[in-house]
Amino acid sequence: MNLPQQLWLEDYGLIGDLRSAALIGADGSVGWLCLPELDSPSLFGALLDPQAGFWRICPEGAERGEQRYWPGSNVLETAFEVEGSQVTVTDFMPLGSDALHDDLKAVRLIRRVQVTGAACGVAADFAPRPQYGKAAKLSRHNGLLRVQRGQQNWFLWSTQPHEISKDKRRAGAHFTLEPDETAWFALTEQPVDLEPELLKEFLDDTHRTWTHWLAAGQARRTLGDHPHREIEQRSALILKLLSAPDGAIAAAPTTSLPEVLGGERNWDYRYCWLRDSTFTAQALHHLGHREEAADPLNWFRKASQRSKPKNLKIAYTIAGEAVPAERALKLSGYRASRPVHIGNGARNQKQLDVYGEVMAAYSDILRYGKAELGDDLWREISGLAGAVCTLWQRPDKGIWEARRPGQQNTYSKLMCWVALDRAVKLGEQNGRKVPARWKKERDAVREAVLTQGFNAELGSFTQTFGGSDLDATALMIPLMGFLPPDDTRVLGTLKAVQEQLADGALVRRYNGGDGLDGQEGYFVLCSCWLISAEALCGQTALAQQHLDELLSHCSPLGLLAEEITPDGRHLLGNFPQAYSHVGLINALAYVQQAQGKFEQDDQPSLSGPEVNE
Repeated sequence: MNLPQQLWLEDYGLIGDLRSAALIGADGSVGWLCLPELDSPSLFGALLDPQAGFWRICPEGAERGEQRYWPGSNVLETAFEVEGSQVTVTDFMPLGSDALHDDLKAVRLIRRVQVTGAACGVAADFAPRPQYGKAAKLSRHNGLLRVQRGQQNWFLWSTQPHEISKDKRRAGAHFTLEPDETAWFALTEQPVDLEPELLKEFLDDTHRTWTHWLAAGQARRTLGDHPHREIEQRSALILKLLSAPDGAIAAAPTTSLPEVLGGERNWDYRYCWLRDSTFTAQALHHLGHREEAADPLNWFRKASQRSKPKNLKIAYTIAGEAVPAERALKLSGYRASRPVHIGNGARNQKQLDVYGEVMAAYSDILRYGKAELGDDLWREISGLAGAVCTLWQRPDKGIWEARRPGQQNTYSKLMCWVALDRAVKLGEQNGRKVPARWKKERDAVREAVLTQGFNAELGSFTQTFGGSDLDATALMIPLMGFLPPDDTRVLGTLKAVQEQLADGALVRRYNGGDGLDGQEGYFVLCSCWLISAEALCGQTALAQQHLDELLSHCSPLGLLAEEITPDGRHLLGNFPQAYSHVGLINALAYVQQAQGKFEQDDQPSLSGPEVNE
């Protein structure tokens, strides 16, 4: 079997086990899998370089199949049609009480092959390349295939015998399946004894675990019935796939998938950004997972204990450690987009907006009744509010993590106001003594945004104080409750974005330079903000139209990346992107609220505790 063909991002599905995740292509190949954790080096990395490892199972002579998830689950099927036969490859990473038993939790990825119709020949090609594409030695070990590089070992168990290539870097199996036969494959961390019956139990348990999790939230969701229920559920399942049991939320399972094809905008997103985590908390509430909505905040509280509030980090590893320094790998990149990075150079940037996003999340969790404002939490809130009082006037890199000198970013100032506004209200609502400085600085931030962040000539808020470039983040002004949605400045900003940054539902982040080469595509999150703002500002029919248009750009499986190509044909950026799915869930909530489809006794206040006039 040759190297797998180059697929587009929309040709992949995601599976996972809350420790790591794998991208499975429509050609039956595992194109991306990092083990043992999501941010570990890849074992299969063909997504970023055909030579960086893959594991393909498909009918002989077939090029690609059709993919679908089992309903309400993250179990993935790829079905191939071959001359009267249908060959179905079912992929999952074991999850559930039985699958995670101490003796068997070493089983990480299971693949099942079944045939209906006529008998069919099937080929399996196993070509692991640990450590981001390094050569590994394959050997036999007690009936298993052993993958070894240095001290690392992985094992392949299968019902089908594999032949090891002469260079011992690849193994293959060719076999014929009758309609009543099933072939099983399992990748493990340790040499364990497996049987098909046990793997079937793993499959049933994994499917049951996913469906039960989804159903538990759906029974308590705040969104009303709507025609996009299935895509909402898929977004929920993707967010759960990117979550760790302790509440950490990875921005994406991948690194260096480009924002510009062939360009340099390639970043490692396998870490936990505070803003992603805090907005995820809001989305989880809308989805009915109210206890879990507090988990990202609890994770942040633990991770942030090592730094003072003034030195708040923007991101952490899944384990709560410092994000590693950025470096480039010698890989060809997705569709020749180099460099391929691991680590992230933005790790030490000052981004003042994170204070507002964290504080807004604290406010939501307390409002939803899933936390109490005890002394410890009040001290944390006080520390964050005090830091904002000192820092808000300083330039920063901003939400887009610009790799250029800091600026007076309007969105950063807006979120500093949010931090102080929510801190003041939390204190007053809970009988705490609120320092006078918080109110004084809150009012000063507000005045600065209104006078310096608004361009009267353009009739719009701008990217920076005193600037003329537009930025889609200005859509957040009514969503955060800074101004009411019928304010002329809000409506002027919405109109400016619609006319100058948007092509229908597709929205660019900004219209100014950012110091990097290449024209990036449309940013999915900004499309979600546009839809949300339109719904909040009374443009309900347009919001619904744009929502339908945006959904047409989802992958066939309902997944979203960070961006959409300038021609609107393909997905771009790390995939799937948590923030895009969070934005979609929240946009659905705004549209539902505008259409009056929330239960009245459970209607969330989507724009914050109180809109400021």
